[in-house]
Amino acid sequence: MRNGSPGDGRLLSFSEAGFTAAVFREKQPIILRTVACDPEECEDELYRLLLFYRDRRGARNEEAAPLLSRLLVVGEGFEKQRVSEIVNETLDSDLHVLNPHEIGLQLPAEQLEFDLIAAPAGLAMLSGK
Repeated sequence: MRNGSPGDGRLLSFSEAGFTAAVFREKQPIILRTVACDPEECEDELYRLLLFYRDRRGARNEEAAPLLSRLLVVGEGFEKQRVSEIVNETLDSDLHVLNPHEIGLQLPAEQLEFDLIAAPAGLAMLSGK
């Protein structure tokens, strides 16, 4: 997900019970939060989490690097374009949601969905440290 980009990378994983957000800086997680909420509350909760991230980063005087440079969204239940809009509005950025090709993953379109393998692949990568 990082692919040599400066700034932080964010992974958002949505499910029926809410979402999990992870922010990575130089391959290290700096924020890992699971938010349990109803689907209609996800937008508000995501907005709150982004404000927390922005304020925490500002309090540490880390404005030299971009807030977020990469955004990956997995799971169902929340429109990826809407996530991008919320992130861009809250952090005053111009990010788009990454697709599998942008993170170097080539999938046969009809055989396997990226959302089905992204979470297990991410956990496997983290366990290899």
